[in-house]
Amino acid sequence: MSFFGSSNKAKSVLLIDIASSSIGAAYARVTPNAPAAILFSVRLPIDSTSSDMQSALMLRTLDAVLRELRQTGAPLLRRRTGSGSVHSVHVHLGAPWQEVQIEVETFADGKPFVFAEALLEKAKKAAEVPEGRFRSEEAVLGAVLNGYKTMMPVGKKVQRAEVIVLNATIEAEVAKLIKSTLGSFSLLHDVRFSSIPSLMLAAIPAAFPHEKDYLVLRVSGEATELLFVKNSFPMKYASFPSGLGEFARVAKSSGFQSFPDGGDSIDLKQKEETDTRMTDVTRRFTSAVVQRLYEYTSAHALPRTLFLITDSEAFSVIQRALNAPDMHALWLSDEPLAIAALESKFFSEAVGHEVGVAEDLVLDLLSLKARG
Repeated sequence: MSFFGSSNKAKSVLLIDIASSSIGAAYARVTPNAPAAILFSVRLPIDSTSSDMQSALMLRTLDAVLRELRQTGAPLLRRRTGSGSVHSVHVHLGAPWQEVQIEVETFADGKPFVFAEALLEKAKKAAEVPEGRFRSEEAVLGAVLNGYKTMMPVGKKVQRAEVIVLNATIEAEVAKLIKSTLGSFSLLHDVRFSSIPSLMLAAIPAAFPHEKDYLVLRVSGEATELLFVKNSFPMKYASFPSGLGEFARVAKSSGFQSFPDGGDSIDLKQKEETDTRMTDVTRRFTSAVVQRLYEYTSAHALPRTLFLITDSEAFSVIQRALNAPDMHALWLSDEPLAIAALESKFFSEAVGHEVGVAEDLVLDLLSLKARG
């Protein structure tokens, strides 16, 4: 839902997901209040073996993805729509490329006042942009007026208003390079950045309308992101520089081409030393998650539902890590945390794919946000 209106005309858009260890891209057709259609997609890994700077490796991979778009995707788009250009480019950046903050700005005058649109703008601008960084996203995620949530606060008479604000930044030089590179794909040179809080706000309520309080955990190659949602509003975001890569490197050194099933294969087939290394990696990962959860408990109760975004072959490994005793202790209960893999199939009524186009969850969700 948006505070602003949008056109009902179908548009071609370019979707980009820059994760910690890969970059995905897709051409899509979107129309407000209608299913999105993914026409073409590609995803390439970011080289983690090079000694070059992380940002240089990411930009190099982005160039490779864009070459694939120009050579294969654009001709397909032209055949389908009559043009190889798009209306806008939507870029989702995960950790570590983007820093995200969610703050609650409070307005209380001691007497009733009419909530004006200027207060929304004031709330969005409250966070300062650090030197050398670019504000990639600023958005009002929701508002609470006199204790009641609303997405349309303007014009209402209140005693107290709390505005939930998202602010995200990326390195200014990286932002400049991304915008200049991607701008050529759009007729209007319109490049829009987004982060996981706004992405989830655009997607989860439609697929899971009864879920109001939940966690979202995205575990990618070299980073993990954690989003806390309360009463349908994202309230806090956290990340740390560890992810599937650490698990995969231990598995690869033991002869596995992918992740063992829940760690059991390692227990049965590999040396005790390998099992110990996987246990150490799991413990470090769990401790990092627990630390972020514990910080959240200082102000809020923890939800009992967690949506997990990760590679399908790694789900059981991460689920095993999240079922550690240290995790259960935070809820002061023996009842297990409900962990659900977030998959494209949950959004099949809202996102369709051309025959032969692979599902890519984050790109699929980004198409929902691009509808406006």
